[in-house]
Amino acid sequence: MGRPSEPLLSREMIVDAAMAIVDESGIDALTTRAIAKRLGVGQASLYNHVHSRDELLELLNARVLAGVDLTVLDHPDWTEAVYRGTLAFLEAVQRHPNMIVVLATRPARTDPSLTYYERMHERLRGAGLSPEDSARFLFAIDDYCIGAALNTETDVEINDRHDKFPLTAEAVEAGRPADHHQATLRLLLNGLIATVEIPATTG
Repeated sequence: MGRPSEPLLSREMIVDAAMAIVDESGIDALTTRAIAKRLGVGQASLYNHVHSRDELLELLNARVLAGVDLTVLDHPDWTEAVYRGTLAFLEAVQRHPNMIVVLATRPARTDPSLTYYERMHERLRGAGLSPEDSARFLFAIDDYCIGAALNTETDVEINDRHDKFPLTAEAVEAGRPADHHQATLRLLLNGLIATVEIPATTG
C-alpha cells in the first residue's frame, strides 16, 4: 500500500482541534485525549508534532494574536492608527474568550504577539513618545483589553430592589451601548495622549 498523499496529522490540525475545544468547552477541557479523540488519532501521535502542553499553549496564543489586523496601523494619523490597532487587538481576543486566562498569565513571546507590540510601539515612538510613555500606553491598553474581554457580559440583577438602588436600576434598563468599547477606548487613549507632550510637527 502506498503512502497517503496528504499527512494524516500536522501541527496545524492539532492547533485547529485544540482551539475548537477551548472555544467550545474552556481551557480545562484541553487534554491530549480530547484532541486525539477529535482528530481520530492516537494520543501518542500528537507528540510527533507538539511536544508539550506548554508548547501547545504557545501555539494557541500565537493563533489568537495572529488574528489581529495589523493593516489598521498604517493609518496616516498615528492617534487613529493606535486606536484602530487597540480595537483590532480587543476584537481578536474577544473571538476566543476562553483563551483570555492564557493570554493574561503568559509572557508575550510569540512572533504574532511581539509583532503587534512592535508595530504599536513604532507608531507611538514615531509620534515622539519616549520609551517610557510608549510602554505606559501599551500597559494601559493591555489592561483594558484583557479586562474587557474577561468581562464583556457581566450582568447586574436588581430584581425587586429598584427603590433601594434606583440609579443602578436606571443604568441596567438603559443597557450597554453598542459602541461601549469603541467609546471607552477613545476616552482611554485621549486621556493618555493628554498626559504627554507630542511634537506639533508629527503626524
